Amino acid sequence: MNFINDEYNEIIGDLLGDALYAMNSNRGKIMSIRSYTEVVVRKIIDYNPDKKIMLGDICKKGSDAYEYASKKLSDVNLKRLRHLVTLLTENGNKAVHTKERSPFSDEQLNKTIDVLYELLSFLFIDYFQKNIIDSTISPQILEDFSLLPPEIRYKSLIYVYENNYRNVYIADKLCLASLKYLGKKDTLKWLEKEKYILQKQEYPDDSFKEELRKKGPLTAELVISMLPKNAYELCLEKIGPVSAQIEDNGLLYKEFEEAKAFYLNNKKQHPMTSELISLHDLMDFVYIGRKVI
Repeated sequence: MNFINDEYNEIIGDLLGDALYAMNSNRGKIMSIRSYTEVVVRKIIDYNPDKKIMLGDICKKGSDAYEYASKKLSDVNLKRLRHLVTLLTENGNKAVHTKERSPFSDEQLNKTIDVLYELLSFLFIDYFQKNIIDSTISPQILEDFSLLPPEIRYKSLIYVYENNYRNVYIADKLCLASLKYLGKKDTLKWLEKEKYILQKQEYPDDSFKEELRKKGPLTAELVISMLPKNAYELCLEKIGPVSAQIEDNGLLYKEFEEAKAFYLNNKKQHPMTSELISLHDLMDFVYIGRKVI
């Protein structure tokens, strides 16, 4: 591994401090986000820390950064990374160059932050394409992943779901993340749009049924008869209670600053698997430089 999180604590703290917390102009904030993007790209492609990188390099075939990326990422993911980097580079370059003399609006800043969050989500997209969310995934991984802001979870899972990883378990986690990020109305719209596909995803699947039958065939059949029959029914069954809970109590955390305290206090302190260690490495990275509120 080339990228060591601790080596970037200071620079990320400076960049995010200027971008998010300082009394700075929108131009200055966008410039800082552009610089932070370089650090995120280094993390994604695990780039040599002693080599210089320019954001445009990731889009240039033959460049060292492009070669790093093409070895680490699938063609689809590399295309996605290049698209996001291009958007952030264009916004950042406008802020840097003196040709742009007008002030930058809050809308321009918010759009830049939105693309940045897409880029941060990319870290977890790559992770869950290697560690598929299915009946065999460790509950500890899903528990700790839930300590990310809903927006990051949603952006990660919707991409994984839409790119050939549709299954009942991903649909379930995506539905919950959508409720917390988009709300009940938009989640129901998504569920109805995906209804035909989700009804084809049987629940529980064979491996889950086998685990239940170990407790006794009669008990297993009774439990199975009471469960939803497919991913659509599973998601629909959860929307009402979860949305009501959110309406009554609000979200525990929505932004990074709110979620960081929950992450630090609740993440597994002694991860026993390489998969959980890798997840913590990514989560530790995205929380660097974030204040706790």
